[in-house]
Amino acid sequence: MICCWETGISLCSLLLAILSCCSEQVEGFKGTVFQFTHELSLPSGIKVRWTTSDQEWITFEMSSPTNGYVGIGFSHTGNMAGSDIYIGWVDSSGKAHIKDYFGTANAEPVEDQQQDVELLAASENEHGTMIVFKRKYDTCDHRDYIIGDDTIFLLWAWGADDPNPATDNRFHLSYHGSNELSRGAKGIRLTAKQIHWKFPDEEEKYPHGIQQYDFVNSDVQVPKADTYHHCKIIKFPQLQQKHHILAHKIVLTPDSREHIHRIVLHKCHIPQFIGLSEESILENYVDLVGWNCYGAEYPSDLKTYCSHSTVAILGEGYEGFKYPDHVGVEIGDTNAATYYRLEIHYQNPDGLYMVDNSGIRVFYSSTLREYESGLLITGHRRTPFMTIPPRQAEFNIYGLCSAECMWNGLNQEGTKILAVQLHSHWIGRRVQLRHIRNGRELSPIVVENHLNANFQEYWLLPREVKIIPGDQLILQCTYETTTNDTVIFGGSAASNEICEAILVYYPKSRLTDCRSQPELYQYLGAVGVMNATGETFRKLNVSYSPDSLPDEFTPLDDSYALESESDPAFSDVLITSPSKLKNRYLHDYLSRLNWGDDFFSKIVEQKWKNGLHYMHCTGNGGKKIPTSSHVVPYPVYEDYTAPAHEPDKCFKWGPTSASSALNSKFINCFIVTVSLVNIFLNAFILCY
Repeated sequence: MICCWETGISLCSLLLAILSCCSEQVEGFKGTVFQFTHELSLPSGIKVRWTTSDQEWITFEMSSPTNGYVGIGFSHTGNMAGSDIYIGWVDSSGKAHIKDYFGTANAEPVEDQQQDVELLAASENEHGTMIVFKRKYDTCDHRDYIIGDDTIFLLWAWGADDPNPATDNRFHLSYHGSNELSRGAKGIRLTAKQIHWKFPDEEEKYPHGIQQYDFVNSDVQVPKADTYHHCKIIKFPQLQQKHHILAHKIVLTPDSREHIHRIVLHKCHIPQFIGLSEESILENYVDLVGWNCYGAEYPSDLKTYCSHSTVAILGEGYEGFKYPDHVGVEIGDTNAATYYRLEIHYQNPDGLYMVDNSGIRVFYSSTLREYESGLLITGHRRTPFMTIPPRQAEFNIYGLCSAECMWNGLNQEGTKILAVQLHSHWIGRRVQLRHIRNGRELSPIVVENHLNANFQEYWLLPREVKIIPGDQLILQCTYETTTNDTVIFGGSAASNEICEAILVYYPKSRLTDCRSQPELYQYLGAVGVMNATGETFRKLNVSYSPDSLPDEFTPLDDSYALESESDPAFSDVLITSPSKLKNRYLHDYLSRLNWGDDFFSKIVEQKWKNGLHYMHCTGNGGKKIPTSSHVVPYPVYEDYTAPAHEPDKCFKWGPTSASSALNSKFINCFIVTVSLVNIFLNAFILCY
């Protein structure tokens, strides 16, 4: 009897302990040391750190120099509406709080009925407020953001005061204000690999053995234009030996930040067969302010010799790039000074007065790294043959890098891709870089489901991807034009579109540019045209044949030849057959097609995809890489099959989606409780 009573007490105690685990208890874990893998500094002293080391949970630390509240959120668009928000503070009694909210408009967010957040630690002192919390990557709450590998906008804000408790047990947030130092949004990939060292000029003590050089403009007055590309020649001083670039970052004139879309640095290259030195051709251009890159006054020498060898590309919303410790970019590799072309893409549609001195700062060292890196551009040529019709929920464009181009252009042992930068303009929504080998599609190199033109960073891959001679690459870009009433063509202007991926790879090979466009008659035939003629075709070198061109260089992007034209693409091209369409202008004909018919638009998309493509295969200095055929079909391959995933962990409870964590916890506790009750009863039965 005594034994049974003691057994009953111990069972009851165990039962109570198990039941207590079913209730949420929020406590700070004193003495806990959090190891963070990522860090982001934001205006006004806001700092966000996080770790992605756990496969199910992501832990954040947010801090601000205020004794009020601090918050971060996640959004596809950078707007409050539809965002997932977490706000924390320490009240006057010293109690810490963290709340899960969602945004419905540019107004006070709404507290989520399902609180999928756990407070881990908090502090507040004269230096500010710090909150540590965690949440699952996928909380199974439709109001919460599913955190994955895609680009998101990290929202941030702080308020000077703690939230006020309301009568309904909720808290009222004071407005954080419209000052750009009190709130903002920044594009980011939370799960991307991060290199953990600062740019040398951001260190308290500048590192020994590293030098820097600024490739910047000289008082450029930016004209009124939706798109203006400015080019300047810059002379880099002679070095006594080869060096490696370790990193590069953007240098901005403060008032220019919102008006710069892209900065590109090209190295000039004079082929040996020309018989002239770089100095004899390029020195006269060094002290000039520069030119419109695509204007009539732009020197032809620069088009030929300073447009092909790309050293660095920095896109909108990105501060710079640091190479991994085993990789660097060659600089100072000649016995003389070298020349570079700085190209900046400005957007100044309102004609604001702007004098700009922006550019790129490179950090370099004489201590060479193990490998030299190169850039490879793949995708679709910037050409009007990249045609995106209006009123489309989804329209796909495909750019190829053929097996023969990869075979002839890569090193025999292959090369490894370590980072990718994706480039599109305003209607781009998704991008996927496919990798084909021996007729089978391998795991995609990059899948970006939330493409954003305002955020064009280099994406450090979680694992380097090896490509070998004979592989094929396919870049698939998806566009959305539901609010457009006109056809959009490929090109460099902001009103045009682009479908490109810039691959950072090592060891360096001679292949630098591997892009395609539909073959002329395949393009025309897809929309019912048999033939057409016009000056634009001549400028674009179509029908394209590399052997018919007068020199060893691949022609520049087709859009460059049309950049100074004010007329719409193909507006001078006359259809010559079939007879029922004869003498109609191709631009007008394309604009009047029934693109609202989804079946018709998908048929055209598939014909442009599955037909023949002109392949442009380019090496160092813009030199053509010979291939047996410049016209290639779309590859035939077995589609990639992703590994089977675990069953959906999101358990549906009633009419709404409930948190899998709470559901599984409740169910597990219920099962354990029932089991213990049975044990308890059986124990008493045995005793009596």
